[in-house]
Amino acid sequence: MARTSKRDWLEAGLRILATQGALALTIERLTTALGLSKGSFYHHFQGLPGYKAALLAFVETEWREQVARAAGHADSPAAGMMRLFDVAVAETPELEIAFRAWALQDEEVREVQARMDRQRYDHIRALCQQLLADDAQALTMSRLAQALMIGGPQFQPPLPLAARRALLDELLRLYDVDTLTAGAHAVAQCSTMQTGQAESELDEEVIHYAQL
Repeated sequence: MARTSKRDWLEAGLRILATQGALALTIERLTTALGLSKGSFYHHFQGLPGYKAALLAFVETEWREQVARAAGHADSPAAGMMRLFDVAVAETPELEIAFRAWALQDEEVREVQARMDRQRYDHIRALCQQLLADDAQALTMSRLAQALMIGGPQFQPPLPLAARRALLDELLRLYDVDTLTAGAHAVAQCSTMQTGQAESELDEEVIHYAQL
């Protein structure tokens, strides 16, 4: 049997968070989920506070890499938007919902959530600037897309994945994306996205949809 790694413990925590909520993130439930002893847990973490810090760092790192890949390796800006939706929202809506609920109750988690929202928003804004020549329209479109990606999974009863994708399709259609992307705009690679060019109001704006 392979030795249980630190990543195994963190992934187990995400499964518990997604299915049972933040209050269920206890050493007892983690050890039960993996069938291991508390000694194994303490081999990797300095108690529950240490585990929480490691879990938040793990979530943020994984998110950063997924969002960068989604936005940077698409065939068109519109495809980049869809990839962001699929990777960041559609694949793990339960975890997205649970993490945002946790952020409402915990300042540390809220700060991580704000950084992750901002990172996705910066990528969305860069894609929208490629799609629309008018910067005001690009700003509005990027805010709408961010709100849709965050709010879509929050519907009660939950919207099916196909229905959530249809909403994003409709947003792109409203801006004549198919016409605009007919060879007129090249996709910028993630490494060349200059999010620092956003207006000063955007630099001051943190997308706190988690607090709504």
